[in-house]
Amino acid sequence: MAWVNEGVHNGHGGAGFWSLTRWADVVEVHKDWRTFSSEIGGTEIEELAPDALIARRTMLETDPPRHTRLRQLVNPAFAKQTMERHAATAERVVRSLLADVVGGGEFDVVERVARELPIRMLVEILGVPVADAPQVFHWADRIVYHADPEFSAAVVDRTDTDPYRLLPFRSPVTLEVFTYVERLAAVRRRDPAADVITVLADAAVDGVPLTERERGTFLLLLLIAGNETTRHALTQAVVAFAQHPDQLARLRADPALIDTAVEEVLRWSCPQVHFRRTA
Repeated sequence: MAWVNEGVHNGHGGAGFWSLTRWADVVEVHKDWRTFSSEIGGTEIEELAPDALIARRTMLETDPPRHTRLRQLVNPAFAKQTMERHAATAERVVRSLLADVVGGGEFDVVERVARELPIRMLVEILGVPVADAPQVFHWADRIVYHADPEFSAAVVDRTDTDPYRLLPFRSPVTLEVFTYVERLAAVRRRDPAADVITVLADAAVDGVPLTERERGTFLLLLLIAGNETTRHALTQAVVAFAQHPDQLARLRADPALIDTAVEEVLRWSCPQVHFRRTA
């Protein structure tokens, strides 16, 4: 683990950036996509060459009207009414996870609860077979933590990742995900279901079908966005309540506070630390 203690030998290159941290400023920028674009420079701090920016583009790196039409493809799967239909499943999963750990002494809450809950819910929403879930989410972890040598064999600044620069996160693992998505999409064309994979299998925007790359990056985005952020939010919720037992006592005394408790946890320890916009 010596690499953890190594000094920082590089900084952010490129043209530099301004950081907006006040709530009102952030809201204004997010609402004004005509001035502050997600598509022109992407959403990451890293400066990408034009061909890499286009090749890596997901729904996040688009502006309206295309962004709106891409969101409309999967909005029904994440609408409030749809989520309410998953409520019973979520409750069952939570009870099962807690039954496995409560009363058994010390345990790793991240590994046993915070990681497992979003995975078990996402497989149902996205349409990933339960048997495939361990491999699929292992891929997702290797892609997200591409700078961590414990997860990735192609670590930026340690190996030559230039051959992968047109792939999301410069990770060759994304090719495995793309192949898997196409195989699953073919299954759904023969046997459709009420899931995201079925929607993406034959999806089109303005009459133009999604390409294999677009379909792959779309599902990869949902895998990462729904998995990693939820995992970190749940973990930070546990930390926050452990550090503030008075707030945990309030919630236990009045479970109706749960909605505002969730919002406060997301404010207190937002799992998404930045989003780039280019003016």
